[in-house]
Amino acid sequence: SEGSRWIAQAVTTRPLPKDLWRHQAEAIHAWEAHGRRGLLSMATGSGKTRTALAAAERCPGLRLLVIAAPRAGLVEQWRDELAAHAQLHRPVLAYERADRWQESLFARMRAVRKGSNETVVVIGTLHSLAGRRFETVLEDSGHEGRSLLIVDEVHNAGSPTFRDVLRPAFDWR
Repeated sequence: SEGSRWIAQAVTTRPLPKDLWRHQAEAIHAWEAHGRRGLLSMATGSGKTRTALAAAERCPGLRLLVIAAPRAGLVEQWRDELAAHAQLHRPVLAYERADRWQESLFARMRAVRKGSNETVVVIGTLHSLAGRRFETVLEDSGHEGRSLLIVDEVHNAGSPTFRDVLRPAFDWR
């Protein structure tokens, strides 16, 4: 049944990295216990980015990881952290002009729908990810669940301009 399959997948998640601090591991376990939904409220320098990436890698069958940041500079920081600390690779950077990322993202998402085991990783600005171009890619590629949304500085996503980044289509947040 669907419920027993979910339990089996949840049990087979990747172990936590050994270099996490105790509060990071506790945060991940609390987030998982609440259906992989919640907010990390941690002090500056306490490892929120590293915690979020470790949590992402523990999502069973993750097909789409979307990381939203308020500025292009933070998009690039997330790209660097992903390369240094995660086994998720080849992110599509969705910021500035959509013609630089839209086709590539669409092709990768379609490949996943057709059976590729790759996790598509998108790191973009709130402006790009809340926009119609990104919404169109999600719709046209046939995105179907097993997705995680991470929003850096999430208080910015509450504005009317960026609220659409908080789409209900994401299973985990």
